[in-house]
Amino acid sequence: MSLLRVVSVLSIASCLSACTIAPGMSFNDVPNAHADTQPGVPVLPITSALIDTQGREHSADTHRVALEKLVGRPDAYRIGPSDVLSVIVWDHPELVLPSLSYSLVSANAGATPTGLPQQTIPGYVVDSDGYIQFPYVGRFRVVGMTVGDAQKRLSAALVPYISRPQLTLRVIDFRSKRVYIDGEVRDAGVKPITDVPMTLTEALSQAGGIVPSGDASNILLNRDGVQYRLGIPQLLAAGLSPSQILLHDGDAVKVVSRDESKVFVVGEVTKPVSLTMHDSRLSLNEALGEAGGVSVATSDAKSVFVIRAGQDRATTSVFQLDARSPVALALAEQFQLKPKDVVFVDATGFARLNRVVSQILTGSGVVYNLAR
Repeated sequence: MSLLRVVSVLSIASCLSACTIAPGMSFNDVPNAHADTQPGVPVLPITSALIDTQGREHSADTHRVALEKLVGRPDAYRIGPSDVLSVIVWDHPELVLPSLSYSLVSANAGATPTGLPQQTIPGYVVDSDGYIQFPYVGRFRVVGMTVGDAQKRLSAALVPYISRPQLTLRVIDFRSKRVYIDGEVRDAGVKPITDVPMTLTEALSQAGGIVPSGDASNILLNRDGVQYRLGIPQLLAAGLSPSQILLHDGDAVKVVSRDESKVFVVGEVTKPVSLTMHDSRLSLNEALGEAGGVSVATSDAKSVFVIRAGQDRATTSVFQLDARSPVALALAEQFQLKPKDVVFVDATGFARLNRVVSQILTGSGVVYNLAR
């Protein structure tokens, strides 16, 4: 038997088994030593019932309930350890001790509170136990007090030494409470909480605002080990303002990059693409449209899959759309994708077979040319 005949026979045999080896989308278990302990990923058909469930999960009311715990009413600033206080007793300049002077410039790396000159001024640093050392009074506890309360109590404490004392107390450097702003902002870093309530709006403003690469609909807030996902458009849709989200001491806010909110469309489409979501929203129909639609010649209309990867097999979800009916277009428009979703359009069995045959015939031609 000639070499060409042998190659031809092998090619035909390969073609006959092509349906078993041709690549295609499958979610059955891969046989291995642990096959009995690894269940397959369930495929959920995209139906009206699924759309309704998804709509309830992402409704404005649901979002509002989840964020109600972050909404707070601004309270008066309370003095804390490391804060620096200015205390002026009128008509008693001797109570301003040079040894207790405090440099605003050095402590703030060049920043100076509004209305104060860039110079060394008298100041009292609150120690770690919450006390300041004041003339005549000695150690005086101020931690946890508002400025008004501290002023009244210090005045009362001076009565035995000064007749009808009048004093002014204020915080000249806020160092006890802070939040951290990170991500896609112009000026990331630690921001002190002052007598101006530190809301989400204020924090972003102090950080110079969100840069164009930042996603205003994807802001992470970490508080006491719990992470909350915020979005300015979603807040407004739920009837909440970003200025109602009150930040606490130790909070960390991160503005996520738009690159983290991408969706990938691959398979039998006109042009595989990666798409950036718009305000964390992108429908399946929009994604397919941006990819130029499915390929009429090679796509399997009943096998449009959305793969939503989780941290493991148990949390991974796969959704399937049967696009053969006009109703499917309405379902695709209502089905909302999530960041990192992969939309895969499978090929028809004939298209897969044709590709395998083409590969085999190409290989046969190479062998034939080598054998000549």
